[in-house]
Amino acid sequence: MNAFDKRGIPDAITTLGIAGWELTPGENQAFRKALAEKFGTDHQSWRLWEDLAQRSTMAVWMQDRDGWLAYDEFLTTEPVFLLVDDSNEPFGFALASGRSVVPILSGTSHFEFAVTNAQLDYVVCFNSYDFLIACGTATEWLLARIAKNGP
Repeated sequence: MNAFDKRGIPDAITTLGIAGWELTPGENQAFRKALAEKFGTDHQSWRLWEDLAQRSTMAVWMQDRDGWLAYDEFLTTEPVFLLVDDSNEPFGFALASGRSVVPILSGTSHFEFAVTNAQLDYVVCFNSYDFLIACGTATEWLLARIAKNGP
């Protein structure tokens, strides 16, 4: 993965005409804390995927270099939150539709991120090691991908 340019997401949102906006730092932190509590981590790392993969008994994962392209298999038109892991300051975006995640990512430099919904039913992360990490209702989807494609 390449270094992340924070302007990439707002630029992609504008260019693609997608309904979305940046979360406040408080909103972003609240989502991360709630996900950590729900999926059994202690929120020790600024990397959400790392907390899930190393500390949650509910997480499943697979390595797939192009795994982020598979988000369209799982995400619907329901609103989602795209949470970006950045060592300087993690941040996030609210998006009106889960179907906008892959087009936005296609128009940006790659980075570590997670996607969840307002109910925190799931979280799906993609990291710099090309791993998809899933918890909640996304585990069934990822387990099916693993069964089809191998771990």
